[in-house]
Amino acid sequence: MVLRIGIDTWSVRRPNYHLARTVASSIDEVELIAAPRVPLERVPFLRKRFAGSYIGVNRRVDLFHLWNRVAETPVRSPWGVTFESRLPRLIPDSPKAMEILLLDRISHDDCKFAIALSAYARDRFLEAQRAISPEVENKVHVLGPRISTIGGMDARANLDHTTDVLRLLFVGRDFFRKGGESLLRAVERYGDALNFSATIVSPVSGNDYATRAIDMAHVEDVRRRLGSNNRIVWQSELTHSDVEASMRSHHIFVMPTFADTYGYAFLEALGQGLPVFGSNVQAGPEIVADSRGWRVQYPLKSQSRESQLDGADYPAYSSAMDSVADSLANTVMETRKDTRQWSVRSENAIEYVRTNHGDARDSKLALIYERATGQQLG
Repeated sequence: MVLRIGIDTWSVRRPNYHLARTVASSIDEVELIAAPRVPLERVPFLRKRFAGSYIGVNRRVDLFHLWNRVAETPVRSPWGVTFESRLPRLIPDSPKAMEILLLDRISHDDCKFAIALSAYARDRFLEAQRAISPEVENKVHVLGPRISTIGGMDARANLDHTTDVLRLLFVGRDFFRKGGESLLRAVERYGDALNFSATIVSPVSGNDYATRAIDMAHVEDVRRRLGSNNRIVWQSELTHSDVEASMRSHHIFVMPTFADTYGYAFLEALGQGLPVFGSNVQAGPEIVADSRGWRVQYPLKSQSRESQLDGADYPAYSSAMDSVADSLANTVMETRKDTRQWSVRSENAIEYVRTNHGDARDSKLALIYERATGQQLG
């Protein structure tokens, strides 16, 4: 039996990054069907009530698998959803009634599952959902994305002796939100003394949602410093395959993020055998365990588990970046003293991704599909 799974894209040959890693593209007994959703705000009499919401094209499929969205209206086939950090995901200032309506839709019989990428996302969703429909808990699963791994340690750069230049890597569009400035400060202050370098892949722009006080003068100053430091290679972007290759030739992936809906970059790095210097925000602790990396500890907002220290208060942000830079320098020194521990973390990273985000992960998704449709794959 081959299942027809409708996904929210105009082309199943070129789905976006998230769809390609969270839906059934790697399950042989599944045929993906393009079932794009149309914004309801294009319909004049629904524009105000449903701004930011969508309705799916009613293709005949066995199951719709949505991404970060709820099927706002009934569809012909059963449906389920995978989400990153919260559900429903609404635009700012959406009416409370809209949130209640969408939460209620998940309790209906046509919704067969809600897959959270992390335990953090699951708990946050259930906290909101229990007031609407407690029985929804039976529909909720935790299943991370599909991530590729390298064959083994021989496929990546090793750290054999203390005279090697330790190579650190940052990859992220939102440079300031993801803590990239801490790496710049660490290289400026400690790079020569501790003999480490950095590769930074980012456009380095401001105006992200977590560091709002970063002005363009500061952005331009950071760009100037990145471009003039001989221990830093700065590239505005790379292809995904080039990023993976770069991960295999570095020693530590640095991303002490203030806020992140999940942490795909963490997983991509771990899958390439690259231990991660991350943070304790949101799902970070689930991915970056001590056995495969290091975490800085920010004071957290109680519900969202985002850092309380953001760019809205620049002195606090700058002080946090100084502290993280110091922690990163300590991590470099520890790695230099005990390269065996670095190798252990690298091996643990590969094994973690292979075990939790490889074939076994696809088998769990196939079982969710079978239960949702009542059909046997294969």
